[in-house]
Amino acid sequence: MKKLAVIKIGARICFGKVNKNGEYKNPRDTSGGNGEARAIIEMLHRGGADITIMTNVADDDYKPEQYKFVNIIDLYNENKIESYFKEQNFDALVILNGSFTIFGGVEGDLVWMNIANYNAINLFPKTPYLILCDLALVTINNMWSGMISKKPWGDKYKDKQLDVTRDDIVVLTQAYDTKTMYNLIAKNKNAIKVKRENVRHFPFERFPSLYDKNYFEVNENPEYDLLYGGTMRGGRRANKLAKFYFGYSDDINVELFGKLKEDELTEIARKKFGGGRAPKFGGVVNYVDFCNKMHSSLSHVVVGDKIYEQTGYVPQRCYESICANVVTFIDYELDTYKRIFGFDEELKNFMYVKNVKDVENKIKQLKSDKELLNRILEKQHKVVEFDKDKYCVDFVNMIN
Repeated sequence: MKKLAVIKIGARICFGKVNKNGEYKNPRDTSGGNGEARAIIEMLHRGGADITIMTNVADDDYKPEQYKFVNIIDLYNENKIESYFKEQNFDALVILNGSFTIFGGVEGDLVWMNIANYNAINLFPKTPYLILCDLALVTINNMWSGMISKKPWGDKYKDKQLDVTRDDIVVLTQAYDTKTMYNLIAKNKNAIKVKRENVRHFPFERFPSLYDKNYFEVNENPEYDLLYGGTMRGGRRANKLAKFYFGYSDDINVELFGKLKEDELTEIARKKFGGGRAPKFGGVVNYVDFCNKMHSSLSHVVVGDKIYEQTGYVPQRCYESICANVVTFIDYELDTYKRIFGFDEELKNFMYVKNVKDVENKIKQLKSDKELLNRILEKQHKVVEFDKDKYCVDFVNMIN
């Protein structure tokens, strides 16, 4: 059994809370990053690995018994990270990527945890593995030169090993084009250094289909005809959202929900795509409730951005939407190799869309032809029918 230590950049690893009465409370995160972290850890466990989670552990955290938890801030403050690694003799360090922001420009637990994380990356005696699901982050930015050196309190951390000096980190990414992915990493001046041969592909986009809670029966009376949930990815996805979710006829019920800027999207739709009828806008939804919300729709259009298209990145959203039994259209520029639906001729011709008119025509076909709708849903479900246990074992086997 492989023995793995797991850290996460940017945020705590949290599986929920336990109140004073011992009652479990679901995690309340509304972004995918923490949900992804939990999913990756569960995959490693299901694949047969022994997991120690090194994070900022709170007293009221729910701690699943299959994992060990260690407070990495305590180890750092006691100068024990290096000795802890020697004592535990881990086979690998697994780094879950994330965005790191110094809120208000001041120190605090989040800063100290990430200082400890970077210290751990430098001190780990064997190979670290970076799990790269979110391509917007590209890779790990160095903490000292990229962030802390610019703060008035930064000087005291100057010699604390906060820039990653090693170049042996293996990057596991769901981008199929690993050469382009490597080039994007190499162009980032503040990023860690990696070798071309150490950027490798693994289909992390499949992990939403590992969980029974994400699977739903056919919704005979969906509330929406077309639904999107998520963010604008720092504005990078704004053009695609404006292109595919604005301008529908009055009889097509469309909603966007999540952390979205309605005014900005409406203006982009007006300037670049002729405006037209705007969708409804809903609020954020907890990550654990995402598929349940998606199930309220007939269809969804999976979109990405330029980085996704350049690297052959398949979003997790494809699998989330299919599990939710929602007709999952895909922007044809996102999946030019037809990796998702290329196995079936009907799906290959029907599921890839180019514009609003294309989507609207197909939605109307589905609403008027139940036989077509049921056939499409049945066929697309084959995408999430794979050997789940083997998938997790294959993932663990990539961590040598």
